[in-house]
Amino acid sequence: MCHKEVTVKKDSTAPTCDYSGESTTWTNSNRTISLGCEDNLSGCAKSYNWSKTYSNTIGKAEFGNYTIEDEAGNKTECNRQVDAYVDKNAPSCEIDVSGTIGSNSWYTSDVAIEFKDGSAFEDKFESGVKTKTIKVNGEEQTDESYTLDYDTSSLNVLISVTDNAGNTCTKETTVKRDITPPRCSYSGESTSWTSGNRTISLSCGDNLSGCVRTEIHSQTYTSTSSKSNFGSYTIADRAGNYNICNREVNVYIDKCESSTAKYGSWSECSKKCGGGKKKRSISYKSTTGSGFTCDPAGRRTSESMDCNTQACSSGGGGGSGECTYGYGCCDAAGQCKCNCDPGAYQLDSCCH
Repeated sequence: MCHKEVTVKKDSTAPTCDYSGESTTWTNSNRTISLGCEDNLSGCAKSYNWSKTYSNTIGKAEFGNYTIEDEAGNKTECNRQVDAYVDKNAPSCEIDVSGTIGSNSWYTSDVAIEFKDGSAFEDKFESGVKTKTIKVNGEEQTDESYTLDYDTSSLNVLISVTDNAGNTCTKETTVKRDITPPRCSYSGESTSWTSGNRTISLSCGDNLSGCVRTEIHSQTYTSTSSKSNFGSYTIADRAGNYNICNREVNVYIDKCESSTAKYGSWSECSKKCGGGKKKRSISYKSTTGSGFTCDPAGRRTSESMDCNTQACSSGGGGGSGECTYGYGCCDAAGQCKCNCDPGAYQLDSCCH
């Protein structure tokens, strides 16, 4: 008997290119991809281990051209692109601010603010924009533009963009707007009259950017006047706004340089008959309207005139007609006497 036995092996399937380390998830770190051989039948002819590290921004990448072989002699060319998906570049973001710029970074007009994220480039050539945040004074907003149309010393604007690889761009700036001219501030004015001097000062007032110079001019008035021209002065704030100060100021000084006599009421006559005197006072009032009484300056302060010049009537008793003491009286005959006899009836209207 003859017995023969043989084992036959057949492998016509080429080995498989085995790539490891690939990913379609973006990273901002290096990515290492390796190439090996896989064959489930005859096995790979040897251990293949090629690797390549990607450190630059790229999505799909060229790995190279490599040949692998199994124990049966089947060969495979490994030359496809691999999924590297590395992005180390931060996305772009910008805040464009436009308006009329004054001094010291202040804007003196409405300010247009544009927020830009560069998504067109990012989405095409890099990992793409994942999130975008825009804030105005801490408040999030969806609009990519903002108009500052009011005065403020601090408008904080921010844009933050994060791409799919985790890279972030953040830009932040503060915008200042002041279109209000500074104030002409006068001190020392009054509409209450004074007989002394009055000092009036001009200063610059500005509650936002502040004045370039605060104290401007001071002037002392010494002459009679209600209003006076202070002069023309230009003031400026730190944003570059200007104002011209040239109004009249309230002086209200009265030095009694002009006055007119004011006469009082006449007094009672010093006598009822026979010639007496009556008097009245004279004061001098300013003609400015202040109501001030001025110094006479050598002018008379009173005047007198004769009064009751008619002769006094004589009584039957031969008196002078003017009683020097006591009351007048009438005698038994009804004659008026100033020197009354004892017991005579006294009248207070006997002698005039």
